[in-house]
Amino acid sequence: MGKSKGEAAALTAMDIPSLPGGLASVLSVAGSEDATAEDVAQAIMLDPGLSGKVLRMANSAFYGRLSKAETVTEAVVTLGFGAVRTIALAASVVENILPEKNAPGLSWQAFWKHCVATGAAAELLFRQMTGSRRNAEMAFVAGLLHDVGKLVIARNAPTAFAASVLQARSAGGDFIAAEKDVLGTDHALVGGMLAESWRIPESIAAAISSHHVDGEASDLDPVVAAVRAGNIIAKLAHGSYLAGCELALTCGDAAAAAGVGNQVIEEVLAALPARLLECEEVTSWGSHLPASPPLAA
Repeated sequence: MGKSKGEAAALTAMDIPSLPGGLASVLSVAGSEDATAEDVAQAIMLDPGLSGKVLRMANSAFYGRLSKAETVTEAVVTLGFGAVRTIALAASVVENILPEKNAPGLSWQAFWKHCVATGAAAELLFRQMTGSRRNAEMAFVAGLLHDVGKLVIARNAPTAFAASVLQARSAGGDFIAAEKDVLGTDHALVGGMLAESWRIPESIAAAISSHHVDGEASDLDPVVAAVRAGNIIAKLAHGSYLAGCELALTCGDAAAAAGVGNQVIEEVLAALPARLLECEEVTSWGSHLPASPPLAA
């Protein structure tokens, strides 16, 4: 189905942030067949903030490595080029896109925690669905970034975004419908535009643009299905980050989204708190964001 004139106009007007130079360099070097760990480390060290995040991630409980990485080069060796690319991608979103202003009724800290929980749930679920750890990290980052379009909209049009937040609250949390009504587009479409602009890996890009799609889970990429369900699982575990919104979601909803049985969702929910403790480094990236924005009267 093609875009409406309103959607096309909104998408055309949306200012998609450019791919940060530091991230572009890391992605290029890490994607080269001839690159060494030292080459990748040199690209990372051009960005002090990214260097710190990569080193801390390498030594975090998330990866559970036995040996401590003392240098960025050791971190690259410990993590591998693929992990470094995804960490650099997620960290660059935090550095370049996370909004600084409040939106009435929405806590950005709670939003970021929801994104981390979605990533952790998608990772756990992906392992259950595939019986493998391979590409599970891709599912984590896809879940972490699934709502990146909301961040782009909030940075571009804070007033209109705030209006969509208020409308979503009044409608019980239906963000997609509120965005389409207020903006003529939605965060999944805008997130897909960012993914295309930033040359984000296909599975992650598909999860960003398609995590609200209807249809059978069997027709979806497993990463997309895991993120679609992970988004629901995160809300089941922690509720909505929209003040005053009680979501009528069930394990059955998550199971249908992933194409698995309810027991699998229950197992993921049981394992989620421990995995989130191991995600504390990533959760801390959003600690400076507004936590308690004022509610509209």
